[in-house]
Amino acid sequence: MNSKFLCGTLAALAVSPALYAFMPLGAAGPQNVTWDAQNTLFNAPVWDNNFGGNWGSGAAPRGIDTAIFPASFTPIASDAFYGVRLDGSEVLLTNGGGSPPTAANLIFLNDWKLTQGTGGIIVFPGFIYPFSPLTLTYGDVTVGGRFTAIIDANIDLTGGLLTKLGAGQLRLEQMVMGDVLVEQGVLRGNFTVFGNLTNLATLSPGNSPGTITVAGNFRQSKGATLSIELESPTVFDQILVTGHAQMGGTLNVSLLDGFVPKRGEKFTFLQAGGGVSGEFNSVNAPEWDDLTLRPVYGKNTVTLKTVIDSFDALPGLTSNEYAVGRNLNTVLSDSRETNLVNYLYGKSFAQLPSYLDKISPSELTSIFTISTAYAQQQSLNLQRRTDDIRSGSNGFNAANLAINGDLPNYSGGFGINTGVAGPNGGTFGFDDGKEVKETKEVVAPAENRWGAFLSGTGEWVNVDGTSNARGYDLASGGFTLGVDYKVTPNFAIGLAAGYIGTTADLTDHGRIWTNGGKLGIYATFFQNPAPPQPAPSMSKDSSKEAPAPAPSTGGGFYVDTAAFGGFNSFDTRRNSLEGEARGDTDGGEVDAMFGTGYDFKMGGLTFGPTGTFNYTYMGMNGFTEHNSLAPLNIHSNDEDSLRTAFGFKLSYDCKCGSILIKPELRAAWQHEFGDTTYVLDSSFANGGGGTFTANGPNFGRDSALIGAGFAIQINDHVATYLYYDGEVGRRNYDSNAVTGGVRVAF
Repeated sequence: MNSKFLCGTLAALAVSPALYAFMPLGAAGPQNVTWDAQNTLFNAPVWDNNFGGNWGSGAAPRGIDTAIFPASFTPIASDAFYGVRLDGSEVLLTNGGGSPPTAANLIFLNDWKLTQGTGGIIVFPGFIYPFSPLTLTYGDVTVGGRFTAIIDANIDLTGGLLTKLGAGQLRLEQMVMGDVLVEQGVLRGNFTVFGNLTNLATLSPGNSPGTITVAGNFRQSKGATLSIELESPTVFDQILVTGHAQMGGTLNVSLLDGFVPKRGEKFTFLQAGGGVSGEFNSVNAPEWDDLTLRPVYGKNTVTLKTVIDSFDALPGLTSNEYAVGRNLNTVLSDSRETNLVNYLYGKSFAQLPSYLDKISPSELTSIFTISTAYAQQQSLNLQRRTDDIRSGSNGFNAANLAINGDLPNYSGGFGINTGVAGPNGGTFGFDDGKEVKETKEVVAPAENRWGAFLSGTGEWVNVDGTSNARGYDLASGGFTLGVDYKVTPNFAIGLAAGYIGTTADLTDHGRIWTNGGKLGIYATFFQNPAPPQPAPSMSKDSSKEAPAPAPSTGGGFYVDTAAFGGFNSFDTRRNSLEGEARGDTDGGEVDAMFGTGYDFKMGGLTFGPTGTFNYTYMGMNGFTEHNSLAPLNIHSNDEDSLRTAFGFKLSYDCKCGSILIKPELRAAWQHEFGDTTYVLDSSFANGGGGTFTANGPNFGRDSALIGAGFAIQINDHVATYLYYDGEVGRRNYDSNAVTGGVRVAF
């Protein structure tokens, strides 16, 4: 309690008149009163200085009696003027005697006003009797029904507590010496509490508007209501607390006399020197021109600020921004999101859409793009490997070279006598110009059934942003190791495993790090190409002019299949509000491929149509972000992709010195039947609000796939290769990849 203030107040009261008037509300002065019990019109006592202005001596209520207004009484000649019940249990306040006005409790059963009179110092015979406040020993003040009782007088509580009871309204206009508890009904007025004020019902400062001063602590319970009225930028209800203030319950805000606050105007209606804790559970405030009033909580204050009425009502919002704004509307009065809401309230209308966009986790949908992009490249690498299996040990066959001197055909083993004289003395079987002395038959070597490959791939994907979602760039590096076995001359099966590491560069220095592993099987079934025609037997008498056999032709139908499963881990970092939102999670992946085509062979040239079906399923486990003002709980989610690609391929086997080189070209048109926009469901990490959906950039469905490269046959067992693959022409998406590796046959 402020001792200086209390002493000054008591000193002023010491010279105030000890005069009280009790009258029905709305009366200009003491009026006749109609009593309730006998409905008798009775001339009520006049509360002026005629009789000293105190409760009637002898007839006054004792400290254990309750004063009821109006009183029920039996008129008796000696007491008729005072209107007092003989037992003193129910009394009408009277003037006379000289003792201080005292009662245990007060009960108001109609509209009444107890007011302090006017005049000078009251002089009694022999002494000066200073003013004494209305004293309540127990302190219950009950206002019944829909009535209003006004006490425009100071109240002294010998029991230390005034309890407001009853459904009616009590209005205080002076001081209360002790604690005040609003247990039922409404308490309002301009008054000072020299103690603690606790509201369990309804509290309303002033009388349109006014101030309540609390020398102790103030507490607003969860089920209580605080009503605040605003009349102008400088005139509004206030609660001034010396101690601590604890908030809760409901805040009702009203505007008076047509007052309309401007955007950004503030009204600090509560100040607490001992600090503020807690928040209102709900706020009811007027709305106008897309504006409203919301509480902003400070260390020692609670301020109403004129802010945007609804975050999703901002003009020109994207669907992602709208989803965030709509969810923010559900947490405006949620204490768990107070800091976030207050932060946004401090931004201008023009700034708010960009801040809503920062909250949206749309860039995290890149996690799904990482999987589909690399699955696409893996499919191409496996199809090249199955091409090798169909063509021979390492994708080449030099048998024809040894037989007919033609360019190498893409159909079998490397050669018969690599690096030494051929069957007729020439390297690789070429004629060295010498006459054939004897007949020799060329026999093709046995084909290697086992094969292995190791390929490394680097891939770069650019996803352009759209009006709804931010774009990103992916950079991936990985390798695949496979081993296969030719079970029959036209069927082979293999096992492969691989690793991929990807970095996704997001806007504003955000980033996602991905590490993944895959394991799966692949197989190819094909028609055997027509075998090369054997070289004719040559005798000593054979002529050099004998015609060479025609170049071999062959090829046929084939089917490729593959199925892989994988596990990925993700570390995320994105630019959010007041910091980088960080998180980590993992997920699974399933890839399936079915390819078919037909190979036409003409000498060293192989060409034909191709068709491929790819399916990719990506699953991601949920996780919770941290380290920002608006961290999110990212929910578990999954996406899938179903792609078809129809095109052609061609390659050519050619000899260059002692090695064989096979250039290759591929082209196809791809169509996406699955998801073209990846989505994430999320909610605020603190638990407030519901779920909202963020959409990533929308991709086109059609694209062109192009590929080019070459393989080099080093010997009959080893080949190396380098290829480029690109995906172009797709809306908001393009990809470039380079793959190199080595193949081994044994």
